[in-house]
Amino acid sequence: LEAVIDEPLYDQLRTKEQLGYSVSCGSRWTDGVVGFGICVTSKEAHPDYVAGRVDAFLRDFRREVMRPTFAEDLVEHGAALALRRGEKHRSPRELADHGWEGIVDG
Repeated sequence: LEAVIDEPLYDQLRTKEQLGYSVSCGSRWTDGVVGFGICVTSKEAHPDYVAGRVDAFLRDFRREVMRPTFAEDLVEHGAALALRRGEKHRSPRELADHGWEGIVDG
């Protein structure tokens, strides 16, 4: 989910709406429970407004997921991610992120 939603989330809320100076999403594994969160950091927008815009994005994204061709797009996206897994890390940050993924995922 994170790999599919991250770019459209950032594009809509950060780039187009300029809602906050940081927009991100991520998954986590806590005591056998998978969680997913969206984080928007803004010094200007009220939290209720931010929550409303996140909800609107999720509604729109849900419609996108329901498109008949979305499954095909997802397969293509998955293939591209699989190819990236074979690439060498381009920076120490990428290497560290990969290491933490292994620790978190077990």
